[in-house]
Amino acid sequence: NRSTCAQHPVDATTAIDVLLGDEMGTNIFMIGYAWQKGLVPLSSDSIIRAIALNGVSVEDNKKAFALGRLAAHDPARLAALMESAGGAA
Repeated sequence: NRSTCAQHPVDATTAIDVLLGDEMGTNIFMIGYAWQKGLVPLSSDSIIRAIALNGVSVEDNKKAFALGRLAAHDPARLAALMESAGGAA
């Protein structure tokens, strides 16, 4: 239902680039964001297990997922982290 689906703009690419040093975790960041907004019907544990099973950039992908969740929950805190890392918020 479009009337109940709010749009949530976020510059995931910039956030990941600033906080993790490249843009590779952007998709996982967005999964974290969507999960925090209640849009992904999986447990966070199952997503973390899938990241681990994939075996590629596991720690960075876990961080990207957590950062996406933070962006959804507390965008001001994410902006502060980006600023302290020397990037644009």
